[in-house]
Amino acid sequence: MSGPLLSRKGLVAMAIFVTAALGIAMPSIPSLVDELKGGVLMLGAIGAVRSAIYLILCQFTGRLSDRIGRKRTIVAAMSIAMISFGMIPFLPTPRSILMVSPLLEFGSAMFWPPIIAWIGDSYRGGSLRSTSSIFNVAWSAAAAGGAFLGGNLYEMHRALPFLVCVVLAFMTIVVGLRERSPNSTKKSTADSAAPATTRTSFRERYPLRLIGAWTGNFSIGIAGALTIYIFRKLGSELGQSPGFHGFLLFAYGVPRTLIFLIGCKYNRWIHNVHHILWAQALGCVALLLMYHASTKPLFTLAFAMMGTSAGIILSVSLYTLLSTDGERGKKSGIHEGFFGGGFCLGALMGGILAHFFELRTPFLVFAGFNALLIVVQAFLFRADGKTTESAGESKDA
Repeated sequence: MSGPLLSRKGLVAMAIFVTAALGIAMPSIPSLVDELKGGVLMLGAIGAVRSAIYLILCQFTGRLSDRIGRKRTIVAAMSIAMISFGMIPFLPTPRSILMVSPLLEFGSAMFWPPIIAWIGDSYRGGSLRSTSSIFNVAWSAAAAGGAFLGGNLYEMHRALPFLVCVVLAFMTIVVGLRERSPNSTKKSTADSAAPATTRTSFRERYPLRLIGAWTGNFSIGIAGALTIYIFRKLGSELGQSPGFHGFLLFAYGVPRTLIFLIGCKYNRWIHNVHHILWAQALGCVALLLMYHASTKPLFTLAFAMMGTSAGIILSVSLYTLLSTDGERGKKSGIHEGFFGGGFCLGALMGGILAHFFELRTPFLVFAGFNALLIVVQAFLFRADGKTTESAGESKDA
């Protein structure tokens, strides 16, 4: 058969449906917990448990898709997501949400590593750069729109956003079944033969620039937990509605999407991992602004700054991952696992800090922590001995 295994239309459709559903859930789940009188510790616990499940499963689902195929893994993922979305709005207590919501992460963890690996299976070179940028635009725009829609749907009826998510998960299954998946047997055979000839050391398979880029994912995960879970309680204390929380998450998503759009047209810059450093510094400033802000315009500005930071970091880290050869399923799992680990830490420690100190304390503490990560990343990039720009030039040559 000719053409890529995964068509761009199929990729964009699945990215839009899945991230629209997850975007709708972003303000809806914390709002439901808040409505059921769950405290900030419970919000932090739900975020931490979900992300811990995601972190663990991502290390297996990428490799699982290497064995059984990307398509089968994604169909199973969305089947689980449909069940979890359908159950959540009818749960009576925050504790029951804590127990059931990890099911959603089973679905999420079985979707993201396989879809990322599927892109790597299907595209190379300049086509890979443009396709990864299009993928980022699709999921980011859908997540931003979904968050805005989710907050408003929740205000209409608390079950409505979750029922929309069930429909979107089903639509993802329909699209996924129409796409061609790599032959898992042939692929595993090829991968098993590759280490003897092309992968001679851990350093070659996992260059320090890749680990540094993944550390950027970790910082984005921390910020994501604070903006989705901890901020919902802060916003509630300030008299902000679920709809406004959805708007703030929309404000986060718009500049992130614009960065990805720039990457579609001008994508040479995503070779350079050093862009992650200043983008992460911008994220630290955004967290400090959230700590000090007291008006809606300032909170909106802070969320927009955080979204800009996320757009740059995610663009560079995804390209850095996909430009390395071999073990794509496994590496995609690690890529998502770093994000999940940051989200887990941010939700867990954010909830504890907000409970025992003040609701704003986590934003100050993690601004300092992410600043320390910048120092670690700068060391990793320097030790790598080359920039990703030179690596990209050698690949193009």
